[in-house]
Amino acid sequence: MLQQYGSSEVKIGKVLYSKSNAYSVLDFIGEGCYGKVAVCKSLDTSEMVAIKILKNDPSIKQDTDKELSMLKMIRDMDADSANVVKFFEQFEHEGNICLVFEVLDCDLIYLLEERQRQPLSLDEIRVIAHQLLVALVTLKRVGILHTDIKPDNIMIVNRKEQPLKVKLIDFGNAIPASKIKLGLEIQPVGYRAPEITLGLPYNENIDVWSVGCIMAFLFLPGNLFAEVGVSQYRLMTPEEFEAANNEKPKNQDACREKAFLDLLKQMLHLDGHQRISASQALRHPFITMAQQPDSGSLNNFSTQLSSVFLAAQYAFHT
Repeated sequence: MLQQYGSSEVKIGKVLYSKSNAYSVLDFIGEGCYGKVAVCKSLDTSEMVAIKILKNDPSIKQDTDKELSMLKMIRDMDADSANVVKFFEQFEHEGNICLVFEVLDCDLIYLLEERQRQPLSLDEIRVIAHQLLVALVTLKRVGILHTDIKPDNIMIVNRKEQPLKVKLIDFGNAIPASKIKLGLEIQPVGYRAPEITLGLPYNENIDVWSVGCIMAFLFLPGNLFAEVGVSQYRLMTPEEFEAANNEKPKNQDACREKAFLDLLKQMLHLDGHQRISASQALRHPFITMAQQPDSGSLNNFSTQLSSVFLAAQYAFHT
């Protein structure tokens, strides 16, 4: 029988050795089909790290090799300014690939749960959106599409010291821009760009669509698109949203709402080639905080937000 974790199961207290470090396993914070994630302490520097211990399973070897190649591409980045997780090193422990990352605090889902699912303010959303767009611009420069942007792949660095500092994690599904091909099953359903659903040509702007969905998720709070099956999704009705969240979206300043709605419309353009790019979005007035002409109060903002996506709803049902 295949030993997926070498000759012995990795347990709390175990010491893992790389060529340059020794890491003591303190706790486990996640487990999935790929393996498990342990919080460890470097015995050399006393630094806390997160180590992803991958299963020794031939069926995931190709995925493991792909993730390693993506991590090597981002390792030379300034991870703090690029807003991506910091990758330190890789090593083998009893046949298992171990990937060493910085320790981050919590994901966006946990953040909303901690806030009792209260929506974030537009100012808070702006700060998070800015960082994600910077990450996309940086990834585009090195030719990477993340393809798996969702709330649980966006981490708060430190809620106490940097409550709104976020980083993009999990490059296991990332692909090089040079190897884009049609027919790949990528992106989570509720955050999947129309061109992926329809099997059309695509580019880095599929990640811009996902970030737009993240912004809506933080505002509502909840998924903008309700899943309707494997490859379809539709917009929640106002009644469904209220029932799911037991509240209406927070009413905010009309001028900022107008800028927010305008950026969201451009990020969720159905045509990926006409969709606003990450670099263009960084210059949008909602992100730069430039004043917008006030055209009056936006009554029932949630209804106006819904109307932006009526065409999308129609597209996914035809």
